[in-house]
Amino acid sequence: MFLRKYAKTNLLNRFLVSENNCQNVQQIKTLCGTLRVYNKNLNLSFSKCNRFVKLLPHTSYSVRYFSKKVIEDAFKESESEKELSRIKEIFTQPRVILNQFASKTPEKIFDIHYKQAVVAPKGGKKKNIQNDWVCTYTFIWPEKIKFESAAISKGKAADKAATQALYWLYKNKRIDERGCPVYDRSVLKDLQSTLNKNIHVTISENSMERINKIWSDYESEIKSKYEDTFKEAKQKLLNTASAFNKDSTIDDQDQQPPIHPVFGKVMIPTQSALERRERTLEQTFRHYDEKLTPLPIDGYV
Repeated sequence: MFLRKYAKTNLLNRFLVSENNCQNVQQIKTLCGTLRVYNKNLNLSFSKCNRFVKLLPHTSYSVRYFSKKVIEDAFKESESEKELSRIKEIFTQPRVILNQFASKTPEKIFDIHYKQAVVAPKGGKKKNIQNDWVCTYTFIWPEKIKFESAAISKGKAADKAATQALYWLYKNKRIDERGCPVYDRSVLKDLQSTLNKNIHVTISENSMERINKIWSDYESEIKSKYEDTFKEAKQKLLNTASAFNKDSTIDDQDQQPPIHPVFGKVMIPTQSALERRERTLEQTFRHYDEKLTPLPIDGYV
């Protein structure tokens, strides 16, 4: 039985294959006869294929359409992530870098605000739910802008917001890799040009008369007294310096620099230093008692 079935199937296969081959040979002969016949057969075959494709259900094949904008956004996101990772490598401590950056500027340039929303659920027995911390850096220089980030803890939220701020500053060339501020050269040139300009002030006649009167009073009355007082004080300093040099009670320890009483070792004064201090104070008091030192303002009291 097995051999009989095998023989039948084998004969049928051979017969069909041979018949198909004969038909193919006949078609090739007719196609190769003339070029026109070949072209007609090709057109017919293509039209049949197209009809067959149209008859297929839509589920058998699918075409994907990609938006150019979506692809560009994906590339932008990947590039921004790379730049953020680079910023994290350059500035390992973002909050510290921003504080140092602010200390190098003449004025305050940003403020920090923290916020945590607490949700009270319904029911008296349930506890309040604490949400994430939100940190906001609000900048004034180089322009008004704010950076906000949320995280589980306060420190993580601040680190994220500080990293965003550093990324923006570095991208706009307002901070260098050392954390120093970078100013616009055109603005600096304008400031330098304004510094060298002469200042023009308009004063009324009454103000000019008052200024001239004050100046004449100073030249006639105050200037001479001021010069005499300055000479007398200078002479006193010279006398006290010579007295200190001639004093035999000066020790070598008196020439040493004083030590800070809080952060350093407290230095107890010696007996010779105390005696010298008493003599100096007594001499100054006697001289002051004998003749009071005049002041420029005494004439106007």
